[in-house]
Amino acid sequence: MSTKTKTDRGLADLTQGTPTQGATTQGDSPLFSLRENGTVPGSSGAVRIDSAHVVAGSQTAVSVDPELVQETRLQIRGLLAELADLARSDIDRTDFYREVLSRLVTALAAVGGAVWSVSDNGALALEYQTNLPAANLPEAGPDHERHARLVHRALSAPQGLAVPPHTQAADDEQAGNPTPWLLLLAPLVSAERRYGVIEIIQRPGGGAVTQRGYLRFVLEVCELASEYLKRHELREYAGRQALWGQLEDYCRTVHAGLDPRQTSLIMANEGRRLVGCDRLSVAVMQGRRPRIAAISGQETIERRATSVRLLDRLVKAVVAGGEPVWYRGDTRDLPPQIESALEKYVDGTEHSKVVGVLPLVRPMPAQTGNTRKRAPRPEVIGAIVIEQFQNSLLADDMLERLRVVREHSELALANSLAHHELFLLPLWRAIGRSRAVVAVRNLPWTVAAIGGVAAVAGALAFVPADFDVEARGTLQPVVRRDVFVREAGVVTKVSVDHAQRVTKDQELVQIRSRDLEVSIADLAGRKSSTEEQIAALRRARAESRQTFDDQNRMAGQVQQLEKSLDSLALQLDLLLKKQKQLVLHSPIDGQVVTWDVKNLLEERPVEKGQILMSVADPKGDWQLELHLREDRAGYVARAWNESQAAQGKLGADYILATAPGHRLQGVVTQIDSTADVRGDEGNTVLVKVAIDRTAIDESELRPGASASAKIHCGRRSLGFVWFHELVAAIRSKVLFRL
Repeated sequence: MSTKTKTDRGLADLTQGTPTQGATTQGDSPLFSLRENGTVPGSSGAVRIDSAHVVAGSQTAVSVDPELVQETRLQIRGLLAELADLARSDIDRTDFYREVLSRLVTALAAVGGAVWSVSDNGALALEYQTNLPAANLPEAGPDHERHARLVHRALSAPQGLAVPPHTQAADDEQAGNPTPWLLLLAPLVSAERRYGVIEIIQRPGGGAVTQRGYLRFVLEVCELASEYLKRHELREYAGRQALWGQLEDYCRTVHAGLDPRQTSLIMANEGRRLVGCDRLSVAVMQGRRPRIAAISGQETIERRATSVRLLDRLVKAVVAGGEPVWYRGDTRDLPPQIESALEKYVDGTEHSKVVGVLPLVRPMPAQTGNTRKRAPRPEVIGAIVIEQFQNSLLADDMLERLRVVREHSELALANSLAHHELFLLPLWRAIGRSRAVVAVRNLPWTVAAIGGVAAVAGALAFVPADFDVEARGTLQPVVRRDVFVREAGVVTKVSVDHAQRVTKDQELVQIRSRDLEVSIADLAGRKSSTEEQIAALRRARAESRQTFDDQNRMAGQVQQLEKSLDSLALQLDLLLKKQKQLVLHSPIDGQVVTWDVKNLLEERPVEKGQILMSVADPKGDWQLELHLREDRAGYVARAWNESQAAQGKLGADYILATAPGHRLQGVVTQIDSTADVRGDEGNTVLVKVAIDRTAIDESELRPGASASAKIHCGRRSLGFVWFHELVAAIRSKVLFRL
C-alpha cells in the first residue's frame, strides 16, 4: 500500500467530520486535529472548518469543508515526503533522529519525544530525546520499570501502542504508563531485525479516533525511519566490509617480508591509509634508542632535518615512560620531559593539531605453570606516531583502526627484528639457497671446502706473526728552539733567511712597538718636568727673603717630587728594557729552518708569545716525532712497559720520504702521556724515536721530512695482526653503541 493511500486511510475519520471527544486541548494544536473554533492548524496556516461543537457528555456532528480537508492532506503528505527524502539521504543517525523528532513533536503539538534503540541482547538505550525532562518520566523505581517494559512491549506491537495516562498494558500487568501524558509508541522494525521504538509524549484528551490518527501518523514516520535505518545499516556493513578488505590487505603486506626497513615503510604508508590520519611515522629501537625508520609519503629520511631530530627526541621521551601519549592542544597533564619534547616538536614543525605516540612492544608468549609469578615488563621495540594537521577531532572508528594496526605492527616488526638479528644471517641465507653444496655428488667438495675454511681459521688463530703498529711523523733535529715574540708590535726588519747559519745571540728580528714608544716618550717628558720643578723649588728656597715656614714647605715638596722622579725613572728603565726585547736574538748556534722567513714576517703585526721562526742544530742528533693514533697507542704503551720491565728497547723501522728506498731502524725513547688534537689527524699521542744519523746521507737530513714508521709490539696471532683494526672498530662503533 502506498504512503499516500495509508495516510488518506489513517486520517479519513478525522478529516471527514468524525466528532472529537474530550476536553479542549491546551497549547499548540496538532497539524490534523479538529478544534472547537473549527480550524485545522497546519505548518503554513490553518484549515477552516465550518462548525464544531463539543459538549461534555454529548456529541455534536462537525461539518468539514472538503477543500480544507484536501489542504490538510497535502500538508501531511508534504511532511512525509520531506521525511522520505531525509531517509534516503546520507545524514548521520543522530541528525536524522533530531530531524524526525522535531517534525513529529511540532506536527502533533506534543510535549516531547524520544528514540529508544535496542541492542543485540535486548537492552534499551536512549538514542535521542526532545524535551524529555518536561515529561517527568521516572528515572528509577517501579514506575521506571513499568515504563521500560512498556517500551519493550512496543517492540513486538506492529500496530504501535497508544497508552492513556496512568494505565497498564492489557496483556502485561507489569508494563504501563505511569505518567499523566498520553504515550504513543511505534516500533522501528524491518523484516530482518528490530531497531528500537519512537515514543511521543502527547497531552491527554481527544477521542479514540484522534489518538488512532496520531498513532497512525507516528507509524508512517517509523516506517520511513526504519527504511533509513536499514539503508544506514547496509552502508555500515559495506563500510565494514571495505574496512575488513583494507585490513586484510594490510595484514598480508605487513607480514609478507622480514626486512625491518621494508616492514617500517609498509607500516607507515599502508597504516596511514587504514587509520585515516594525515601522517604516520614509525620508530624502531636501535640498541637503547628509538630512531625514526619511516614516515608516510617519504621514501627516504633526512636525519639532519629539524623535524626528524625533534621527533626522535619526542619518541625517546615517550618510550622511556612506556605508555601512549596523546596531544590535542593541551600539555598540562603530561610529564615535564615529555611536555618539553612535545612542545618543541609542535612549535618546530607543522603545528599538528593532534599527535599520538604509541609504543610498540614485543608480543609476550602465553604464560604457563605458576601464574602468580610477576610478569616481566614488555620489551619496547619501536613506536607509532600519528598526526592530524587540520582537525583536532578523531573519527569515531579511528581509535579502533589504530588499535588493529598497532597489534599487527607489533607482531610484524618483532618478527622482522628477530630475523634480522640472527647471527651470520647472510651466510645462512647463502647456505639455505645453495642446496647443491649438500648434494651427494658434491659432498666431498663441500667437506674439502669446510676443511679448508677450518684450516684457515686455525692458522689465523694459532700461527704467530710480528705485530707492528704504523705511525706517521716528521724528521727533526733533537736540538731545536723556537723564537718567540716578547712584546707585541710590527716586524720592521728580518736579518736572516731560510737555511742561514746563525750563532747564539745573533740578531734575527727587529720589532717596533709604537705604543711602547709613546709610553717611553710620555715618561721621559714627565721625568724632565719633575726635574725642572725640583730645580725651581731649590732655587726659591735658597733666597734669603723666604720665611722659615716657606722653606719647610718647599723642602717637603722637593722630597715628594724626588720620590716621583725615582718612580718615573724606574718605569722608564723598565720600558727601555722592554724596548730592547723587541730585538730578537738566536737562542743557540744553528740554522734557521723556517721557510721564506723574510717574506713571512716583514711588516707583519705580531702578538706576544707568537712563534716567529725556529732555529735547529743540524750537526747534532736527529729524531723522529711520530703522531700515533690514540686507538693504537694502547698497543705501543703495553709493548713499551714490557720492554722497560725486561730492560730492553722498543725498536721501530722507518722510511723517509726523502729516501723511500732505504729501510732504517730506530729506538723509541719517549711516549707522551697525553693525547692532543693535531690537525686533520685528530687525537694523537707523540712518540719520539732516536735514529742513527750516520745511516742517513747528509742530503736526506731535512727538518720536517715526512716519515712512516712501524713500531715493533711483539708477536700475536696472524688473525689479530691482520684484523685487529676491524675488531677495534666493531667494539667501539657497534658493540659499545648497543
